[in-house]
Amino acid sequence: MFCENGHIDEFPYREYLHGGKTQCEGKIRLRSASYTSSLSSLILSCDNESCKARKTMGDALLKATFSDYSCKGRHAHRPSNPNDKCSADLIPSLRGATNVYFSIVRSALEIPPWSDKLFQLVEEKKVEVDNYIEDKKIEAELDNEDFDYEKAREKGLKVVFRKLNRELMTFEKFVEIYQKIAEGASEYSEIKESEYNSILNHKTVSKNYSSFLASEEELPDFLKIYFTRLIRIEKVREIMALKGFTRASFPDPDNDNFASVVNLAGKDTGWLPAVRTSGEGIFVELNREEIKNWLLTFDSKAISEIYDNEYRKHVESKGWEYRQNRDLVYVLLHSLSHALIRELSLRSGYSTTELQERIYYSENMCGLLIYTASGDSEGTLGGLEEMGKINNFQDILINALKNALICSADPGCLKTYPGNENLNGAACHACLMIPETACENGNRLLDRRTIVPTQEKNFRGYFEKLVTEVCGINL
Repeated sequence: MFCENGHIDEFPYREYLHGGKTQCEGKIRLRSASYTSSLSSLILSCDNESCKARKTMGDALLKATFSDYSCKGRHAHRPSNPNDKCSADLIPSLRGATNVYFSIVRSALEIPPWSDKLFQLVEEKKVEVDNYIEDKKIEAELDNEDFDYEKAREKGLKVVFRKLNRELMTFEKFVEIYQKIAEGASEYSEIKESEYNSILNHKTVSKNYSSFLASEEELPDFLKIYFTRLIRIEKVREIMALKGFTRASFPDPDNDNFASVVNLAGKDTGWLPAVRTSGEGIFVELNREEIKNWLLTFDSKAISEIYDNEYRKHVESKGWEYRQNRDLVYVLLHSLSHALIRELSLRSGYSTTELQERIYYSENMCGLLIYTASGDSEGTLGGLEEMGKINNFQDILINALKNALICSADPGCLKTYPGNENLNGAACHACLMIPETACENGNRLLDRRTIVPTQEKNFRGYFEKLVTEVCGINL
């Protein structure tokens, strides 16, 4: 039994059997009445002679069965903490169900400025500066004096800087880096934007930092219409931190403000479990001018509003804060990413469960990164970035588009639109969906009609002209 606020508790067998709270303390037995594996074949019974209650487990997963029950506000991983006050509805579930636990993992590529050796050095010394400030604050309180934070901070920076090798950096540089580390990235989207800019400026980054290596491919004329950049990421490090988890719903990838998140770190905890991995990938940036032209070829505004409104309703229904626009361009990027991942899994030597995506979309970003990472310090074997070479990539792109043209679930899949808690259009497990470990948005906001031509006249695929020319298909 769990609720959307992250609480979890044991299944109330006694109350379920007796139809609510009871004074009966008879021994309860659970046995199988047949050779089937359905819940209805499991019989719950009470040994009390004056009770003899008997009931199947057939209704055990119905929310209506527990409409009169209230959540106890219990967190199983915090047994010593008092229970929270919670009025959320209880959701009965089998122990191994996938909706019981969705991890919230925040990852970042280890790229400048955060991977800079000077940044790492100042980050180590930041603790000493902060401790100096805290000591001065305590001294001021003991002496009943006013505490001047700026003065203490400046003095602390000078004291710590004197211990460093002056040849490494100037005091001004030390203060500048300290300030950047102190401010950090206030939003997860800011981390992504920093990654995006570093990938685009890969020549400078690759030249100065050994943990990142990338090279750019020259696009042929027929692909320059749709893409502006194709970059092979030959070496990259990723840091993944487990922030917490949610129950019932997959968390939004770019939202840091979850009302229903269960944070692992307490109020006084300044760390999270994390892992550093090395890997490789392929980055593509879409042509924004061509996207603008594409949006003018059909009633994209109406469809875009449907997606964004449905996404907004979904976010608000979960108690999350609506921050990131999820319009038709995001759906295009996300759908293209899934189509490429499915094809890359056949060619790169990595399965879909080993690949991951990062969608970069905002006013300043319009691209995607498909990458893989392993725990080995030497990284992966190069099979993925090899697919980023232009001869390989154009074959993968064309095959991915061909496969997106037809779905074995058509016409049902093709006629699907977002609505009624469904955030997808023409997308299902037969055509676009991938394992949730590979998707950063829980297989939401997908529609293959955004990438290829279909018989749905309300849509025009972004790659319609390419598909028509290469495949000879004109719908």
